[in-house]
Amino acid sequence: MLLGLFALWSAIMITPFVCADPLRSFYHIRALTVYSKVNAPGENPTIVKVQEQRLTGLVLSMLVGVTSLAACLLEHIPMVALCAILMYMGLVTLVHLDMVQRLKLIPQMREYHPDTKYIRVVQMRKIHAYTILQVILAGLIFGSKLVPYLQIVFPVLLVLCVPIRMYLLPRCYTECELEALDGESDEEEEEEVVVGHRLSSPRETSHPLPH
Repeated sequence: MLLGLFALWSAIMITPFVCADPLRSFYHIRALTVYSKVNAPGENPTIVKVQEQRLTGLVLSMLVGVTSLAACLLEHIPMVALCAILMYMGLVTLVHLDMVQRLKLIPQMREYHPDTKYIRVVQMRKIHAYTILQVILAGLIFGSKLVPYLQIVFPVLLVLCVPIRMYLLPRCYTECELEALDGESDEEEEEEVVVGHRLSSPRETSHPLPH
């Protein structure tokens, strides 16, 4: 009911709707995105276009509504199948994490590395050290949840990541390197590419008319 009231208010005020399906929307947009198929070695696929249309969104919303009417049928789906779907979605998302992408750089040769900003800005030994630190912290955090008598340390390890990032890493990395490794400069990099493309394009020059 609360979401319905928010949707009604958003429609009246002509503002974006409040919706609780960011994960479904994310995968929907990714499914409609067309990437380049021919790329140089080490170059990431670029987005060619997004097939924007409203038919699939309407069908998805209708299917979600139908599931509320089929509760008696959903009870027969084993919990193992639902857990497998959630695990698959997690693994697919895990592949696109920056930490996993940097882990793939360790056994790769230098000429096959993707053209990303942190590779152009940060030295490779610093990238590997940063990645190994992330893996160690992630292992400690998830490992504390697996051991029963260490679960109380879980929030402490989460809070510990903040001073490590704010006070320890700046002693070994510059601010520009940390921004590149954190992935906070992706939008700035896209703007630089656009500006560089505009600057490299030939400009029209005006020639005086002959008298």
